[in-house]
Amino acid sequence: MTEHEWAKVSAVAGPAAVVGLAAGFASGFLGRKYSTFGEWVRSLFAAIFVAVLTALLIEDVGWPLTLRTAVVGLGAFLAPDIVEGLIQLSTLIKRDPIGFYRRIRAAIAGAPDEPPPPPKGQ
Repeated sequence: MTEHEWAKVSAVAGPAAVVGLAAGFASGFLGRKYSTFGEWVRSLFAAIFVAVLTALLIEDVGWPLTLRTAVVGLGAFLAPDIVEGLIQLSTLIKRDPIGFYRRIRAAIAGAPDEPPPPPKGQ
């Protein structure tokens, strides 16, 4: 990456990290109950991580600054749930990749999640 690109990344990532930190604190104080200090710190790091990634992804979309900041803050507030969902999704893919692909393909086609059971007596 060039020096100009690094400057752009740092200009986006710095403010996003601050928004992520604020949203992580707000999430911890408003909605979540953590049993250990470690869970709280992991949630805070997840909020910062998701905020920075979100900001980098939507930087060139063309939205106003206030809308981008709101999306980054919302993503950071929901970061523990987003990270947990990604972990569960990767576990499903790891356990049965072909079955996962078939379920996604069936869902896009509008087919039921699982085939119906055969009728009794056959």
